Amino acid sequence: MVHVNKAVRHRLVPLETSRHSRDYQHALYKAYQVLLAWMTFLQIQNFKWLDDYEASAQLLCDFIQYCFDEEMKIHVARHALLYIQTMYRPLKTHLQRPWDCIKSWQGKLEWSSRVAIRIDILSALFAVCVNEALTDSSYAYEFLCCAVLCRIGFFGVMRIGEVLQLVCGDLAFPNLGDEDPVL
Repeated sequence: MVHVNKAVRHRLVPLETSRHSRDYQHALYKAYQVLLAWMTFLQIQNFKWLDDYEASAQLLCDFIQYCFDEEMKIHVARHALLYIQTMYRPLKTHLQRPWDCIKSWQGKLEWSSRVAIRIDILSALFAVCVNEALTDSSYAYEFLCCAVLCRIGFFGVMRIGEVLQLVCGDLAFPNLGDEDPVL
């Protein structure tokens, strides 16, 4: 059995640190600094994360509760937790309680989503595009494509970028027998 100094064993090598972008590493480190400031406020210094997994998990749960109580953004707590589990790999499998706290916090947040346009606005847009295609033959192809893509995007609950990247092969048609689908 090889004996390795704990301080040396948990030093990250360059390949491990390059797994994430520099901006993401910076975000993790900033959250870790918030954790350290909180620990300093509580007069906890030189905490040995790997000595007692339960104490480490409890400390992280307390920090997450502190972030929640102080109405910080959830990503601060999440990034601090990710930083700790990245820096202290053996601790990763023992952090279920802190992750449960994050999930509980996530469940308390309000949901937000994109607001879809109303169906009458979609119908009007479709009618205008078809009308323009029929009256101006120089842009008929573009207007018909716009009309079809508006309906596909709306009923497919797609984002604008997803609609604009569609190609004919992405569309599934019902079985039409021997007939080829026509767009």
